[in-house]
Amino acid sequence: TAATTAAPLRWGNAPDFTIDDVNGNSFTLSSEMGHPIVMIVWITTCSICEYELQYAQSVYNKYSSQGLEVIGVCEYQSNSASDAKSKAASLGLIHKILFDMWQVPRMYGMYEPGTTNMDTSWMVFIDRQGNIYKKLCNNPYSQTTGAQFLYESDIETYVKAIL
Repeated sequence: TAATTAAPLRWGNAPDFTIDDVNGNSFTLSSEMGHPIVMIVWITTCSICEYELQYAQSVYNKYSSQGLEVIGVCEYQSNSASDAKSKAASLGLIHKILFDMWQVPRMYGMYEPGTTNMDTSWMVFIDRQGNIYKKLCNNPYSQTTGAQFLYESDIETYVKAIL
């Protein structure tokens, strides 16, 4: 009897990227294949982002045993990777924190040229196969999507859909 080989798994429609974490280690999104992912794009000066990061951390604490990964992508504005690392520590975040120079927002259609209101975070919910389930912005001035501040219960609802 001939052995059959399984087709290789393919990463879905979520744009893949490789950037450094706040410690200078390289991270590739598709390396999380098989895990549901909550990706939060934020900046250190965003007060709204702090709440959403902490809510996401709480959901991570609850569902990490089921494979959930939470990835914080801190965007460079006038801060540094050490600022992002300090902010994450002050908020008690234990999930992955990456440091980016606006590559990820451009890839995911989050970057809005001319936007002056930087008090914004984006959340992207990605299923185990690497497909975008939902992408949300909390900026009421956004032209690309409606505003929606995400509370812990909202994040948990979306996470349950991708588990």
